[in-house]
Amino acid sequence: MQSIYREEEKICEKVIEHEAELLEIVEECQEDVTLFCRKIENDVGTDQHERIYYKELNDKIISSTFRDFFLSMIIKKPDGSVRFHVRDSVVYYILWDGYECGFYYSEDDKPIDAVWDHKMGEDETEFEDLIFYGKYWYRTEKITDNWWFYETKTVFVYPTHR
Repeated sequence: MQSIYREEEKICEKVIEHEAELLEIVEECQEDVTLFCRKIENDVGTDQHERIYYKELNDKIISSTFRDFFLSMIIKKPDGSVRFHVRDSVVYYILWDGYECGFYYSEDDKPIDAVWDHKMGEDETEFEDLIFYGKYWYRTEKITDNWWFYETKTVFVYPTHR
C-alpha cells in the first residue's frame, strides 16, 4: 500500500536536512528523557512516561524541531528507539479514521512498529493486525541510515450490545 499522507516526502527531506539537530535530541533522550510533548489543557498524564513540556525547557533545538516538523511528542521507546510523532491534523484523523504518522530513529537501523510495538521481521515494512476492537495497519520506510518514516491507521469497531 502506498502512503496516504501527501506530506511524507517533505517530512523525509526535513529529516535529512536537520539530521544533526535530530541526533542531538536522540542523544539527550538516550541519557534521561523519556517524553517531550506539547502542553495540553487538562492533561492528566495517563501514560507511564514522565512528561516534559518542551516549551518549559527553553531549548532552541527542541523548540525549532517541534515547530518545523509540527510535532506533538518525542518519545523514547523501551527498545531505545526515539519516535517523533507528527501532530494529527483534524482532517486526516477524521477523514481517514485514526491516521497517524511520524518518523523514528532506530539505533540498529532495523524497521520497528513505532506505535504499538508489534514484533516486525527484519525485512517487514508493512502489516495489518487485529487489536482490541479494531483493525491496525502500519507501514514504515527507510529515509536514510537509522531514520525511518512511519504511518499507521487504526479503525476501531466497537462491539454492539444486545
